This record gives sequence, structure tokens and C-alpha cells, in this order.
Amino acid sequence: MRIQYDSYAYSRKELLKYTGISGFLCIAVNLLFYQSVWAFLLIFPITFYYLREKKKELIKARRQRLHYHFKDALGSLGAALRAGYSMENAIGEACGDMRRLYGAGDELTRELQYMQAQLRNQVPLEKLLADFGERSQVEDIYNFSQILSAAKRTGGNVTGALEKSARVLEGKIEIKKEIDAAIAARKLEQKIMSIMPAGIIVYMQATSPGFLDVLYRNPLGAGIMSGCLLTYLAAYHMGRKMVEIEI
Repeated sequence: MRIQYDSYAYSRKELLKYTGISGFLCIAVNLLFYQSVWAFLLIFPITFYYLREKKKELIKARRQRLHYHFKDALGSLGAALRAGYSMENAIGEACGDMRRLYGAGDELTRELQYMQAQLRNQVPLEKLLADFGERSQVEDIYNFSQILSAAKRTGGNVTGALEKSARVLEGKIEIKKEIDAAIAARKLEQKIMSIMPAGIIVYMQATSPGFLDVLYRNPLGAGIMSGCLLTYLAAYHMGRKMVEIEI
């Protein structure tokens, strides 16, 4: 199946799940900052924004998963080529290995199955690799597809190009994993700090009933709480950006 990696379609289960989460967040924001039915009705359209942002996260996660799994596919392709397989037959060997490692539903497994089907229809491998590189929007996969396509067209050392690409890709992925491990504690701290403001409001509402009533159901209080909410959202966004490191 030919996958478009710049788009994502929710399954019915995912749509229900994320709509429910966004609805819960709207209710929580209303109870913490406004306690008004009218405010809830104004907040509820944020659900669509949440679904859009969640879709971006899922697209990014899918590309990262494809990137990591591609390293294993390169190892399988290299082993098949060293065993004397042609590049076309090596694709089939890699597909079998990816299916055993990650299952038939994995994106890379499906890509390799798609390539196998197209190769049986006499579609040139160079064209399939170039198409995969462009659709994946993963820099390393795109570069690899261009190098390998050029090597096949010119009769270059395909095995050598494959092994060199695998070494470079493996190094980048290992560095990314080390960075993720190094900042894991900081990400946890950022999540805890993001919850703290809401936790303080809940604590005050629970331990001092009526203390915050002056901030609810009146224009001045709504304005103050709106300012607090915007400040909180800006700080949350900034915190997420600070713990995201790209290589």
C-alpha cells in the first residue's frame, strides 16, 4: 500500500479516543478557569484544534518510527546483497525480516510489500526508491534512495553504498536515542511543572471553598482568568519546545 506520510487519517477508535480527551480537557479548563456554561461553549471548538495538533504529533511519531525501522531494513538488505541476491530479490528478504520483527501492519513492512508488488509489474526499482524517499519526508531515507538509485543507474557499488548509508544512519539514530535518554528526566519535569498551576487551583478550591468565587461568573474575573490561561498555555508551549531536540 502506498502511504502518504504528510497526512494522517484517524481510525474510528482514534477519533472517539482523542475527541473524548479533548472534551475532557475543555470541561477541566472550564471548571478551573470559568465555571460557566457559556464559557464552555466558547472553549469547546478548541477540540478541533486539539485534533489537528494531535494529528501532527502522530505524523511525526510515524516518521520517527519509519526512520528507526529503516536502519534494520538496511541491515537486512546488506546481508541479502552480500549473500548474492539481486537488489530486487533483497527487497523481498528485507520485507520478510521486517514482518517478523515489527508485524505486517508496520509502515516499512507495508512499503516493502508495495515495492514487491510493483516490481512484479515491471516498475523500475530506482523509481520506487525515489518515490519512497520523497513521500517519507525523512532526510536520511531520501538521501539513501537518491544514492542507491544513482548507483544502480551507473552500475556503481550498490553493496558499498548500502553499507556506508547504514553506518551513517545507525550513528545518527544512536545519537538521537542518547539525547532522548539524557533529557528524559527534563521532559518528566516539564510535564509535572505543566500540571502544577492546575493542581494549585484544584487544591485551593478543595481546601478553601468560596475563596476563588470572586474570579468566577463576572467580567473582571473572567478577564483575569483568561490572562492566566493564556500565560499558562504560552509557558506550556515554550516548555515543550525547550525539550525537543532535532538532529
